[in-house]
Amino acid sequence: MERAFRFWSTGNYALPEKKNLRQFSAAQWSHATNEVMESIDKLSERKWKKIVEAAEEYIGTHKPMPSKDMTCARMGLVSGRATCYEEDSG
Repeated sequence: MERAFRFWSTGNYALPEKKNLRQFSAAQWSHATNEVMESIDKLSERKWKKIVEAAEEYIGTHKPMPSKDMTCARMGLVSGRATCYEEDSG
């Protein structure tokens, strides 16, 4: 998570300039990951519930752009791919 948050630290997704920092490296991240996992292992069921409830309001807040197919489907239209043929008129 720390690694992911660093990519978004400016509010925009930005990969590190050095290519070797763009990939997960056990040498770079295993110590931090182990610390986080030790802390997670100590969370109670009650604490997990609070975390999940607090996170729920942020689900979908990044507002991804829907695909053309999804936009057409929501409007009750067919996509461009589906209109490349005509049904037999009989």
